[in-house]
Amino acid sequence: SSVQSNHSLHSQGPADLSDVEKSNPRKIPAKWTEEEEHALVLFLQANAAAAGDGLNFSKRYFNSTSQHLKDKFPNQRGGEKTGNMCSSKWTSLQEEYFAVVDLKKALGLTWTDENGAGMSSHDIVWKEYVKTHRHAACFRNKGFHLFQLLEEMMPSHAKGSYVF
Repeated sequence: SSVQSNHSLHSQGPADLSDVEKSNPRKIPAKWTEEEEHALVLFLQANAAAAGDGLNFSKRYFNSTSQHLKDKFPNQRGGEKTGNMCSSKWTSLQEEYFAVVDLKKALGLTWTDENGAGMSSHDIVWKEYVKTHRHAACFRNKGFHLFQLLEEMMPSHAKGSYVF
């Protein structure tokens, strides 16, 4: 047998949700334009020497990037592009860059800067490829506008017997 409570939630008065709202504030996602992404990469490129060979920027650089974007784009859409948001966007752009590098090397696929992989969503080759390369999905029929700029920044990963 179950024990029933003599008190209902309603008998306690109206619920105070202020603590819940403070503990879980819903953040508005940042909306990035191509121009903002480009400005982010250019700003990081100008500071790449300080990040070292792995392009591991410190929080300070992402906070500076955030301020740069606020100054350059005072009417941004979506949530604020904080240092953490800039860091997250940088990670995402690097993943996209490496997805395109892999696409360019993939057998059975072609790449153009304008049309990306140029594949139909129904193409079996494409469907199989994106199963194991999820970051490539957005490049089915569009290019990556920051590829050349990121390529200039990325460290060389040369391998072989005669690499010095």
